[in-house]
Amino acid sequence: MPIKFTLRYYLWRIRKKKSLGLTTVLVTLFVSLAGNAGTFYLFDGPLHESAGEPLEIADCIWYSFISISTIGYGDLSAESLGARIGTLVFIVLIGLAAFTTLFGIIVDWFIELHNREVKGMSQVYAKDHILIVNFPSESRVRQLVEELREDERNRDRQIVIITDDIAELPFTLSNVSFVRGSPIEGETFDQANISDAREAIVLCTSPDDPHSDSVVASIVSFLEHMRPELVTVAECLSQKHRSLFEASNCDAVVFSNRIVNNLLVHESQDRGVIRLMDVITTSSRGETLYSLEVGDLGGKKISYVDFAKTLIENAVNILCIIRGMETFTEFTGKTVETGDRIVYIDQKRTTWDRIKAMLS
Repeated sequence: MPIKFTLRYYLWRIRKKKSLGLTTVLVTLFVSLAGNAGTFYLFDGPLHESAGEPLEIADCIWYSFISISTIGYGDLSAESLGARIGTLVFIVLIGLAAFTTLFGIIVDWFIELHNREVKGMSQVYAKDHILIVNFPSESRVRQLVEELREDERNRDRQIVIITDDIAELPFTLSNVSFVRGSPIEGETFDQANISDAREAIVLCTSPDDPHSDSVVASIVSFLEHMRPELVTVAECLSQKHRSLFEASNCDAVVFSNRIVNNLLVHESQDRGVIRLMDVITTSSRGETLYSLEVGDLGGKKISYVDFAKTLIENAVNILCIIRGMETFTEFTGKTVETGDRIVYIDQKRTTWDRIKAMLS
């Protein structure tokens, strides 16, 4: 095989196989540093010895490193012909090329890493993060991310968008990652690090997709199978498909079309309802909705009427009580029980310790 062809083949393999290229560059750098340090010590060592300033091996390595990095402090320099030829060969001809190539490899690696992240091909290493599954539209997903960010608990939390409907994420937001893949394949959720995720929000595939609810229910079932402790919230377009989600063990189902229709009817009959809902369902301004599980009462028996009065005096307004599968908006005759969940309106999220202090 001709030498010219062999050299071209080797250079082609170096470009194609990154590990081989990196190894070649590192070996070349080592040869350059070692060769220059050796020639400098061999030829300039006696000169420094006669001048009463003996050279150490560490000095020679330092001189080689500073030379190859083009910094050149000037504290050491080649004086003999042999040392100068060594610097010319090992630093100028070999070392500088290897050094700049190494930086090029590093830059290319960062660019490739960024491109893989943008295209949803990188592994996610986040913990306690939120998964958003499906991508019905850019505006919808972006608004959802921004609303999640309004909650102080989520401002620094990583959000991972999972879908195979887009080639790359159309927007750039801090702490938002993208995984491109089928939402009913374990490999996709492994890439999104589901084992360390906190919750998953599964959106409809499209408002016009008649099969959206069955797809969403399948995804929820898959998530519950992979990690039962993961909190799952799913969007359902038709209430007729409620049974699909009951079978999937979904933690919460939001019937988006029904809620929108109910609000439209309420606003048409009683003006102002939508303005209230607009305020209390967003975290971006004013008071908003929160929920809290009732903790230990210390043996006290408290009626919900008295409980609600005490909280109102402290600017916390209770809207309803959730007990098991039942929801109550009428408090008369009901006693506060540990394990109940209250939905309330407040300026910020509260804690059970704060509520308990109000009752003391």
